[in-house]
Amino acid sequence: MTMVEVFRLDDGSQSVVLKVAIEPSFRSGDHRYHNAELIVQSDWINTRTDLDVRIGGADDELTEWAELLQRLGDWEINGEPNTTVEWPSSGEGGYVRIAADDPYQVSVTDGPRTGITIQIPLDLPAEWLDVNTAMLDQARLRLTP
Repeated sequence: MTMVEVFRLDDGSQSVVLKVAIEPSFRSGDHRYHNAELIVQSDWINTRTDLDVRIGGADDELTEWAELLQRLGDWEINGEPNTTVEWPSSGEGGYVRIAADDPYQVSVTDGPRTGITIQIPLDLPAEWLDVNTAMLDQARLRLTP
């Protein structure tokens, strides 16, 4: 199965990455559902959890991720207190929660399967938002028919 990276939160020591299958696993109306993996890598633990990413329609989860990147960018500029984002909001599988702090606190939850959550502090480099915005744009090109 060919996959594309949608985001990479990486501080050089540990990372959280989302990879999405290019071909949808099924379709329903305007939505295409793609198998995906949230991958956690660190010196202490390496694991992954599965999820489906909904693309297309009014509740496209790539659009949702773009909006959350914007909120995190606003935090970088304005330092809004208590900025926390969770993606995807559907909550039907694995998901990531990002608390804007210094360092960022990134949690990956396996969802209803086990309920296990791993939290990783990530001291993200200054260019992480630009890199991830460009990565999302490239992923959209590959994931949109």
